[in-house]
Amino acid sequence: RKIMLYTLPICKTYFLYHIDSKKLSITNFTTRINQNDMNNVQQLELQLTKDVNILPIEKIESSNHCLFRNVINLTLVNNDEWPRNSLNFLSNILNLSNIIKLSLSISFHPDHTLNTVSNINKLLKQTVNLRSLLLYDYWAPDNFMTRMETICSMILPNIKHLQIRVKNIDDIKYILERLQHLTSVTFEYAQILTVDRQEFIESLAYLNRYPSSWNSQHALHIWLRNKKKIIR
Repeated sequence: RKIMLYTLPICKTYFLYHIDSKKLSITNFTTRINQNDMNNVQQLELQLTKDVNILPIEKIESSNHCLFRNVINLTLVNNDEWPRNSLNFLSNILNLSNIIKLSLSISFHPDHTLNTVSNINKLLKQTVNLRSLLLYDYWAPDNFMTRMETICSMILPNIKHLQIRVKNIDDIKYILERLQHLTSVTFEYAQILTVDRQEFIESLAYLNRYPSSWNSQHALHIWLRNKKKIIR
């Protein structure tokens, strides 16, 4: 006979953190914070608001004392100006070097674009083990080319997968031409854009890579291999 014992996790691995100077609401939260519970959290979603700038933050000297030290999947939501103290705040509650997947749901308002890009660049430099970046951004229709240039300038070599919204086929080619270190990309596009899979793949022959793709509803998934690495 065999006896098999199973244990359930103390709390779920997903945690939603609302930052508010007057109110704090957290999922899976009991009357007191239990560090063992927090150690189970691997997926964290944070609403970055201006209240980050006024929250009292005590510097944490060791990553072992971070509130969410085992988070590997981080989602940041910001619909206004990026808080100037955001990196300091994140560094104190997270071990940023553990993050391998980062999702950004942000708004590049013309008045705040430079500040937002600057702060995202600082964050990306701290997430040294980041492999996957999902970008859910909102730009005005007339600055899409500037958007592509800006995004390409932010993608560091350690990032291997990118998920991004595009306006047309030219946006897709622009990214693939300039980010040669990517091994996979997911392009989300509007319903009015029609993509012929075979024709599109053939048009990428000049990249000197082996592309393969899968076209789902309003999204094109592309996997890339370098030809020079293929051994025959």
